[in-house]
Amino acid sequence: MEKNKPVLSQKLESDKQRLVTVIDKVIEVTKQSEERMQIVEKSLNETQGYLGEEKTRNRQLENDLQGKNQYIQKIEEDFKILKQQSDEAQWYLVEEKTKNEQLENALKNSLAKSQGLESQLDQLRIQLQTVQNEYHDTQWFLGEERAKHAVR
Repeated sequence: MEKNKPVLSQKLESDKQRLVTVIDKVIEVTKQSEERMQIVEKSLNETQGYLGEEKTRNRQLENDLQGKNQYIQKIEEDFKILKQQSDEAQWYLVEEKTKNEQLENALKNSLAKSQGLESQLDQLRIQLQTVQNEYHDTQWFLGEERAKHAVR
């Protein structure tokens, strides 16, 4: 058994060294894994930070979009109101143009009648003047005739 002791001792020493080597490798791999985990955690934290920033930007964009959609809806409503007012104004304009045309036609007719009446008035004035002249002539002749009869 004593003879086996050095062999066993050597084997134990050899096993111990292999075990130490394996443990050293496990420690090394664990350190590397820890470093990798720290890098992954750092990357994860950065990614979460970026994600938070993106979520904030996304909320801002959604709020901006909602505000712009509301603004567009208001503009569309205002446009509908203005369109309705424009249509009504166009209708009233057509009505007023029609009334204006009727009044212009009535004015033209009145002017034409007035010109006709003025022509008739001018003719009546001429006739009146002629009648007055004839009346004066008749009065003169009558005066002459009376004077002749009075002398006799």
